[in-house]
Amino acid sequence: MRNGRKHKVAVSVGGVLGGLVGTAAMQKAMGLSQKLPEPLRMPEMARDPGDYVVSRVEGLAGGPLRPETHARAARAMRWAYGLAWAGALAALARRLRMHRPVNAVAAGAAMGALNFAAGYFGWLPRTGLTKPVKRERSSRTAVALLGHVLYGVLAAAPIYAAEKMYRRRRRLF
Repeated sequence: MRNGRKHKVAVSVGGVLGGLVGTAAMQKAMGLSQKLPEPLRMPEMARDPGDYVVSRVEGLAGGPLRPETHARAARAMRWAYGLAWAGALAALARRLRMHRPVNAVAAGAAMGALNFAAGYFGWLPRTGLTKPVKRERSSRTAVALLGHVLYGVLAAAPIYAAEKMYRRRRRLF
């Protein structure tokens, strides 16, 4: 395997691991947020976004899935969304010079903030899943933004490790 391919594989593995770690943390944070005082909770969702997407696909496909399959697909959508954002970050790792710790943290935080903006300023209110940000409590919006930034930083950590190891010419596998 040529060095360019090895690098892409190494960073892709970092992206997958980062997506898994970041998404797991985000799922945990969303659950824990419900135990906080009301002003510190994440914004309420009218419906699970994964459930919404699966329902839309069912409508396009011409029929519903079995309830168990629908529930599994809805859960998988959360993971797919988190992995997709981390994968995009991994694809940009070399350009963003993510072998440097400061750059990795900044890139991860920026990706998390962009993920937040795409959701909370974009598709979530447009689909009626959340209130528009201007109608949400600022403290709730800040908690959601902080959670997404944390997701991004956690997703960037394995990408940083892969970049660093690759640059030191150590084998990952």
